[in-house]
Amino acid sequence: MLNLRYPKYDVSRKATVATALALVAMLTACGGGNSDNPSSTSNTALTPSGSPDTSAADTAVANPSFFDGIFLDGTGAGYYQFAANYADAFYPTATGQVRIYVTADANTNFSTTPTAILGPYVANNQGLYLTAEGLFISSGPESSGLGGARIFQQLPQGYQWGPNGISAPLYEITLTAEDVAGQRVSYVAGRDEAGGNGLTVLLGSDTTPMPAGAQTYRQTAKVLVSHVSFNTASRVKVFTTLEQTQAYYGGTVKTLGGYRYLLTSNQQTYAEYNGAVYFAAVHNVGDVDDAMPSGYNKIAADFLVQEELKTGLPH
Repeated sequence: MLNLRYPKYDVSRKATVATALALVAMLTACGGGNSDNPSSTSNTALTPSGSPDTSAADTAVANPSFFDGIFLDGTGAGYYQFAANYADAFYPTATGQVRIYVTADANTNFSTTPTAILGPYVANNQGLYLTAEGLFISSGPESSGLGGARIFQQLPQGYQWGPNGISAPLYEITLTAEDVAGQRVSYVAGRDEAGGNGLTVLLGSDTTPMPAGAQTYRQTAKVLVSHVSFNTASRVKVFTTLEQTQAYYGGTVKTLGGYRYLLTSNQQTYAEYNGAVYFAAVHNVGDVDDAMPSGYNKIAADFLVQEELKTGLPH
């Protein structure tokens, strides 16, 4: 569901690959040891969010029929996203589908169930969020950190969420359901901003009409807490430290929550974590992003799985 337009590994997959290839062509890989890791700063506020948050009391239900009508297991229309694994090329090596849901209206954590479609897909990415409180981690499919996310509040047409352990929600999400029955698969896939999920690559020429009852969920996200976000899938392979990155791109190294990030002169952002550098993004309070991954109801998701299986992985 989310990862605002940051390395948004998914949104900028093409740019990420192109940038990496260009840098490899222009540079010889810098040596740089992993011992230079200022990101290992101790911070008692750091709260990796692998386990559900049980402090569920303050979830307010403004419009449970809207939220439950999408996310509630067994009765909702379903919310699915698509994802893919990559090696060092633009084409995916495996694709998958991830169901995002709650098992009861009172749940304050999303559950996720990944399913492989083509190849040995593994949902092994993590979303990382640097705030003034520290570093918070949420697991989930690419372009979504909802595997470890807390639902702070249900809203009339969406919800507020943040990674477990954080004291306040990072985002307010507004969902808009759209009927896509009869539209070409290629059109639906092309509107999904998660470019790295494989849909555009696999189904970009598929003119098959979507079936009756197919819906997509368009997302708009408003930032509630300033932070820097990145994804474990967005690692930069050319540089291993921010100093190397800064030497090439310029810019200023800053610190947030005990971790360092680089804002370059051309407004690109890189974060340093565990001896590696990642494409990242800065989000300021009040920012609004509508260039986000699409969700799909069960009818639409099942149909796109069927189309992927007919197409197969590119060779």
